[in-house]
Amino acid sequence: MPRFMGNRMGNSPGTPTANQDANPAVYSISDQYAMKTDDGWAVPPNPYISASGGTTGTYSVGPISYKYHVITSDGNFVITQLAGGSGSLPNEVDVLLVAGGGGSEPGSSVSGGGGGGGLLEGTLTFTSSGTYAATIGAGGPNSNTGTGSPSTFCGCTADGGGGGQNNATGLPGGSAGGGSPGDGGGSTTQGDQTASVSGVSGTLTGYGSNGMGTTPGNVGGGGGGAGGIGGPTAGPYPWGPGPDGTTGGPGRENSYLDGTPYYWAGGGGGGVSNGRDGAGGRGGGGGGGNCNPGEGAKAAPNPMQSYNAGGDKSSSSGGSGGANTGGGGGGTGNVPASQGGQGGSGILVLRYKTGS
Repeated sequence: MPRFMGNRMGNSPGTPTANQDANPAVYSISDQYAMKTDDGWAVPPNPYISASGGTTGTYSVGPISYKYHVITSDGNFVITQLAGGSGSLPNEVDVLLVAGGGGSEPGSSVSGGGGGGGLLEGTLTFTSSGTYAATIGAGGPNSNTGTGSPSTFCGCTADGGGGGQNNATGLPGGSAGGGSPGDGGGSTTQGDQTASVSGVSGTLTGYGSNGMGTTPGNVGGGGGGAGGIGGPTAGPYPWGPGPDGTTGGPGRENSYLDGTPYYWAGGGGGGVSNGRDGAGGRGGGGGGGNCNPGEGAKAAPNPMQSYNAGGDKSSSSGGSGGANTGGGGGGTGNVPASQGGQGGSGILVLRYKTGS
């Protein structure tokens, strides 16, 4: 059995620290014997990761307890001490990384909804304490270059959502934007990502979908979401019970943040001339302009809840994607000076076990 050393001449014994040399001193014969035969210094275990960064909280799922970190703007995840010692938990961190959603182009004719931000999900293993930087992507603007900004962590990149387009095919992105009538949606660019910084290993799975394909006249295609393509197969949602070509693609469900099953990175609804649904995709998608009802994705306590709600249409202008959801912005209706919705910003959620 290991034991603490106190029978020595010289400096005060102090407190033994894992993986560090003992204080200089002249050790007695009995101490030297124990060092060789009795496992040396007894090191108090650190049962789980000690870390800071972002907004933190805890929750439990059955017998397993977790600590989580939510980072909503550029910042750091700082590990001050890894888990170590007898009975300690693994140095594994669950990661949800979402990029900024795509915005939708303004104009006097119908435009498609912006695509949800690319989403990465999985577990990374940390072998070194230290500071690990995170970049959180901004939502895309309501312009003809409306692609959202990427989010990055430990060398892994979630691609920004593609912009919805007016008189053109939707732009490619993590999830792609919807296009104008007859032009079709863009293609997803999101793939799996492997950590590439020192002290971290593992691969995160990428999620993203295409924008809605070719739509009939005066119908803008719904933007793709992390959980599926925009369009008629995307719903129904409680805020848009009649899915059609304008419906934003669904986001992906994940419960790392406080144990609640939120949806992330939904596509924006496409705009229309009249008479279409235009629902924002679950996961923060904005509603499509001139649609009926043209509502954005809802937040809690809706059963398909987003972390934050997507914006509803405002007459012929599209609603914006929900903040820190990676939701795509809604497209425009065919009314002069209509504005597309801006994309929602991204987020990083980290969690690790603190008990089992």
